[in-house]
Amino acid sequence: MMGLLVFLRGGVNLILVTIYLGAVGLFCIPWYFGTRDRAKPATGMERFFAASWVWFRRIICFSFGLMIIVGSLFTLVRSEGGLTVKIVLGTILMILLGIFGIYVGLIGQGPNRQGLKDDFKLHEENKKRYDWRS
Repeated sequence: MMGLLVFLRGGVNLILVTIYLGAVGLFCIPWYFGTRDRAKPATGMERFFAASWVWFRRIICFSFGLMIIVGSLFTLVRSEGGLTVKIVLGTILMILLGIFGIYVGLIGQGPNRQGLKDDFKLHEENKKRYDWRS
């Protein structure tokens, strides 16, 4: 509905249509994989979408994680008022956030957001199901 309002107000152009279709596609990914019967072998289309999603997730999460880590280290080195507790703690927290971003890019997250066991279990299941090497 929101996309329709944007189209009506701003007009239609190729960039807007591309962004809109990309966003709709990203929102459809959880629905698509939620409708798959995991007891049956994966189809070719399912393997394609799974590999596309993993590489998209890795690119986004690695970029986010590395930018956060490099940016926080740059801030730490370039702090003009000297090293304060706030700057050091903020840098440590941002580095941990960056590491978590890289972790999500590599492994992903399972249904339980509070623990890590299901992350590794789901990743191993997906590797077997979709014939992934990493």
